Amino acid sequence: MQKSSWRFFPLAIVASLLAVVIVDGGMIFAAVHSFPGAADDHAFDTGNKYNEILENVARQAKLGWQLNVKVVSRDVEVTLTDRDGALLPGAAIEAVATHPVGPAQPTSLAFAPEGASYVARSALPTPGQWDLGLTASVGEVTYRATRRVVVQ
Repeated sequence: MQKSSWRFFPLAIVASLLAVVIVDGGMIFAAVHSFPGAADDHAFDTGNKYNEILENVARQAKLGWQLNVKVVSRDVEVTLTDRDGALLPGAAIEAVATHPVGPAQPTSLAFAPEGASYVARSALPTPGQWDLGLTASVGEVTYRATRRVVVQ
């Protein structure tokens, strides 16, 4: 008696479902790791200015500046360096901190130079995650960045 090729049908179903799970898993991984976490109340306007946004990002990338943020207790310390890792003195740094989830609680931070850093003392009033919208200016050059910090 000849064996039917239908005996492989259950295996084909399992293999097909496994392929779907693997592809979906890859798409979920890519989505979670590429999502910037930004929600915008003005998505249409932001989309219309997308080329301008890309130009600003490219202009900032050419500068090569780095903003390093550290939270100690409730103090926020920012170190600003150039492309070669040298400190950029004389910068004016401003920031607005908001909670990424729940009530935003916008909080303005005032930075003062202290040694090699710029420090905002007792700037973040409550524990939790905060998104810092930072603006650093040296002369006519402005650099903007967003950093997420956690206050214990």
